[in-house]
Amino acid sequence: MSTVYVLGAGASKEATKSLEYSMPLASEFFEQKYIAKFWPQPLNDESYAGNILPPFEKSELRHLLLSYYDFDENKRTDINIEELFSFIESRAVVGQLSEFYPERLRNCKAQLLAYIYAVMRYLPWGLKNCALTQYILKKIRQGDSILTFNWDLIFDEALEQTNSRLHMDQRNLFYPSPGDPNSRSFFLRNDESRFLNGYEKEFDNNYKYGSFLKLHGSINYMYCETDQCTYHHVPIYVSTFFEAHRPLPCPVCGERLKPLIMPPSIKKSYSLGHFFRRQASIASEVLKRAENIVVIGYSFPQFDFEAIAMFRTIRNEYKEPKPSRVRLTYGPTHVSIVNPLSSSIPFRNRINEIMGANRTIENGAKEILIDWYESFDQFIEKNP
Repeated sequence: MSTVYVLGAGASKEATKSLEYSMPLASEFFEQKYIAKFWPQPLNDESYAGNILPPFEKSELRHLLLSYYDFDENKRTDINIEELFSFIESRAVVGQLSEFYPERLRNCKAQLLAYIYAVMRYLPWGLKNCALTQYILKKIRQGDSILTFNWDLIFDEALEQTNSRLHMDQRNLFYPSPGDPNSRSFFLRNDESRFLNGYEKEFDNNYKYGSFLKLHGSINYMYCETDQCTYHHVPIYVSTFFEAHRPLPCPVCGERLKPLIMPPSIKKSYSLGHFFRRQASIASEVLKRAENIVVIGYSFPQFDFEAIAMFRTIRNEYKEPKPSRVRLTYGPTHVSIVNPLSSSIPFRNRINEIMGANRTIENGAKEILIDWYESFDQFIEKNP
């Protein structure tokens, strides 16, 4: 019996609730307390994301928020950081922002990436005795998988500290750095074709063992922005222990590397990058082969089109009823949804429709049973 754990932003918030600052949800990043605490200070006039980073009050990103969003520094504003990221990406392609010519949009993106990195890297620093990670690490067995839509390293570090096979399988997609071995960073081979063949084989081998997949990228996956470079679409993995005090150079062309995180926009779809596309295909396969799925803190947002399509594929293929036979189900039979929205009827109806939970098989039983929990504490009380 295999289980797939699916983690959204709410899972990271739950994991960090004992800290002074809990991990913000997508709509909480621009609360004043997070900006004041985590807006990066320049390191020799350069940020880790590879661009000059002014104070927030003088940044192009603040000007963009004031121009195109209802941003008010004196009160809470629900600006969704994923929607903002997608907006910047789409305008960089389409244009039509009078005051934000391409260079200013690039600066906005660099400043946003630097801020995301700072929050996700330093907010959970030193996190210990986290009930959520401990629970999943205790429960996980061979064949189980973890799929996360989060950019942070909370589960990466938990898996790395326990020498989990899932973490080693993730790291084995990448190859040791040809540079200083003490950096504890791991870079890919320069030969892209050999690399692609290597991680396809690695992914294929993981079907029966389980996988740890970061479907929207990660702050420790880096890429080169030079279009012609090998590492433009092929990511570089940096160890969770590695701490950069300057922008990292691309090992091929020498340009600065930037975090590879994917906003839910058309430009950054699974179909455009082999690495993301292959991860998505593996995720679809492990979801279809699982018997149990536990979804923690993921709200199935409307704009996350490709993720929703992936969950929709766990439904059984329709076959004409045959009264003399009982059709056997293939795929998950039980799903647990852990989300504060679990008491919402529209939310339940949406998830039921995506996963086919309203359908019945020939013997009258439900195709998929869904249990609903409004909190992680409620979930572990019922599933110790």
